[in-house]
Amino acid sequence: MSRVGTAVIGGGLAGSATALALARRGHDVTVFERDPSPCDKVCGEFLSPEGCREVEAMGLDLKRLGAEPVSRLRLLAGGRSVSSPLPFRAMTISRRRLDPALRSLAGGVGADIRFGARVTSVEEGELRLGSERIVADRIVLANGKLDLRGWKRAATPGDRDHHIGLKMHYRPGAETMAALRDTIVLCFFDGGYAGLVPMDADTCNVSIAVTRRAWTACGGDYGQLCRVIAAECPDVAPALRNDAALWPRPLAVGHVPYGYRAWAARNGPDWLWRVGDQAAVIPSLSGTGMTMALIGGRLLAACLDEGRSQADYARDLRQAFAGSIWRAERVAALFQGQRRRRIASRIADRFPGLLPLVARMTRVAPGPT
Repeated sequence: MSRVGTAVIGGGLAGSATALALARRGHDVTVFERDPSPCDKVCGEFLSPEGCREVEAMGLDLKRLGAEPVSRLRLLAGGRSVSSPLPFRAMTISRRRLDPALRSLAGGVGADIRFGARVTSVEEGELRLGSERIVADRIVLANGKLDLRGWKRAATPGDRDHHIGLKMHYRPGAETMAALRDTIVLCFFDGGYAGLVPMDADTCNVSIAVTRRAWTACGGDYGQLCRVIAAECPDVAPALRNDAALWPRPLAVGHVPYGYRAWAARNGPDWLWRVGDQAAVIPSLSGTGMTMALIGGRLLAACLDEGRSQADYARDLRQAFAGSIWRAERVAALFQGQRRRRIASRIADRFPGLLPLVARMTRVAPGPT
């Protein structure tokens, strides 16, 4: 049996940000990352301006990591296409690049990063990796959208028809990439929405949030889902061609608990903390999930370093994220149902200034510094 100070389960953005901030404050912190090597994650790979600032404050150069600028938004819904400049400049970056860079930073300042470490269970003061037992002063759940057995997040209203998250990288050709350059495309269809962003000179990321009901109606077939999306949003059809896909099948997460808010759930034990998607899950269309993970890691580290309570941490999270989650949920609701999509897209077409306003409204606050 071994002993660690703070055990962080998950070495993604939230876990790495937490470990980095704690290690820089002199804490004994160990990250348990189940994947033995860099890998892709189900993620829109979009960094809002606040997220860019968090990454740069940590000491990383996004351009050197291959990040791509984004300054325009294109909305496809209800048979219409509406474009507008974003009221800010954002970036897109592969999680395969960003996650390892953050883990490397954390390891460089003293955090112990253990790869291929799959935590199977957690109880007070102890975690297990198969038959191995590790004692920890405190445990941080940073395992993303997946739940750890025995520590499932509280149900949300959307659980009645929860969303499935899917992600695929495509290489669709020069003409399609030219149309995507510097642009995030949001397309709404019956049962969900998809986001397309350029990743580099010839690759784009397509991330889809689809309800369980709509996924079942497609027979659980990704190709059929893409055909449904292309039928309602023909402009994205060239980017969703089977022969342009870079992987044999999409990455998938079976249950995305949109709307989960740790501060609205029943308080957990004092020794167990949540960060990233374990603390709050915002609709993906907002483009702020990665930013929330980074900010949340910083807020949690500060709270632990100062010896503050979970109530204090919940208050910090609520201050930073609650308003944005509520507004993003309202925006998502505007496009649920064919009639609503037609009305919402007609209004956006008539008043294009609304798109930058909505983009600004769904940004998150940086929280206490």
